[in-house]
Amino acid sequence: MIKIFTVYFEGKYRPDYVTKLYHSLKRNCKVPFEFICLSDTKEIEADKIIMLPKWSDIKIHWHKLKFFSPQFAYQKPGDDIIVMDIDQVITSNVDDLMGHPVQEKELITYGIWWKSVLKTNGGFYK
Repeated sequence: MIKIFTVYFEGKYRPDYVTKLYHSLKRNCKVPFEFICLSDTKEIEADKIIMLPKWSDIKIHWHKLKFFSPQFAYQKPGDDIIVMDIDQVITSNVDDLMGHPVQEKELITYGIWWKSVLKTNGGFYK
């Protein structure tokens, strides 16, 4: 199963960003997936909402590192994990991207359009 994770917390974006991402994926991806959002509110739309801890020493956006723990969100061996920022815009079919095979201990992303020292797009990785 593909599990798509995202994080929402009050601040820079509105809750409808999560809803728009979720619906655009449903429209443009025929590969089965589960959309899970780690959030500080239940006022979003997702297959599953996991509440952020009310008090933590971890800065909110860094909670997304939890997504790679096999104990997080009822993951099963063999699940593919995709982490997406909520400001991603999906406009056409993404089946090839979502279904792209990833080997164990491998991390993939798509290209970036701005200068980056790491040459990595942190808005999408699998």
